[in-house]
Amino acid sequence: MSIKISHALIVLFSTIFMLIYLSDKEIPLENVFKTENKFAAKTYLHDFSSYRYNELGKLQEIVNAEIALDIPKSKEIQLMNPHIYTHDGNKNTWIASADLGVMRKDSSLVTLKKNVQVINKNTQSKVETSEVNFDLIERIAKTNKEVVMSHNDGYTVAGGMKADLTTSTLELRAQVKTIYSNTNE
Repeated sequence: MSIKISHALIVLFSTIFMLIYLSDKEIPLENVFKTENKFAAKTYLHDFSSYRYNELGKLQEIVNAEIALDIPKSKEIQLMNPHIYTHDGNKNTWIASADLGVMRKDSSLVTLKKNVQVINKNTQSKVETSEVNFDLIERIAKTNKEVVMSHNDGYTVAGGMKADLTTSTLELRAQVKTIYSNTNE
């Protein structure tokens, strides 16, 4: 019987000591006893697709991913191998792909990361970078990361870009450098 009491006293004193320690460090107790990870996905979707139509009922964009993880606490959907297709009928068609992506549920923003490619299907312009932010309502894609745009005669490197998906214009930002190669030699 005395052994049970001594174990109980040890547990009691340990608990009191821990509470005093945490209160001295001003650590909220609710943070200590949380077991739920704020990044934990609540829903796992395979072969995810999202479609957006304009006010006339015409398809404007499609967002596909092999896997989508719905994370309620951060209001995000994490995307694995995402693809974004935007178009206005058969003109101004853009295709973007990456290894990872994040779609914000409370806005029209989608961020693509790692091995990002943005292609204008009409002009065959191809831009490669490490990260691009898409605003699907404003129909703008932009980044401040280094971009490499390939073309028939070589490639162009710049310190960022902004693409207007509606007008099919691509503006290269800072430190633009073009390398031409002679294919006739």
